[in-house]
Amino acid sequence: KALFSSVRARGIGDLVSIVIDEAPQMTDIGTYSTEKNSSLAENFTNAINTIFKTKLKERWDQKKEELRTFITTTIQSNADNISEAAKLNFIKWNILGTYVWPNPDGYEQRTTYQSEIDLLIDFLTKRFYFLDAEFSK
Repeated sequence: KALFSSVRARGIGDLVSIVIDEAPQMTDIGTYSTEKNSSLAENFTNAINTIFKTKLKERWDQKKEELRTFITTTIQSNADNISEAAKLNFIKWNILGTYVWPNPDGYEQRTTYQSEIDLLIDFLTKRFYFLDAEFSK
């Protein structure tokens, strides 16, 4: 579905009306004259940004608990399921605790598979709460 249904000229000159389908609270952003108001693009951008932010927050609110559950339980569960394969991997390629680009700081202390999983979960948990705070503004 298109984000906007029409951009149509009204009358003579640079009059443009933009009708937005996706935002019932903003069915008609307005009619602007580029001769009198050179900020048509700015007005359009602000309207689209408002709609985008509203839709993004709605989607975040719908999905955030599922994402948090994935981070806090599913990642560890999946890591446990492949732990035997991980052991064989690190026997073949002895890279735990050594620098392999682009390792984040502290790689010297992460000498087990579980410590790498813990780092991943910690990073994603912090990122989750950062995004939650940003989307809640």
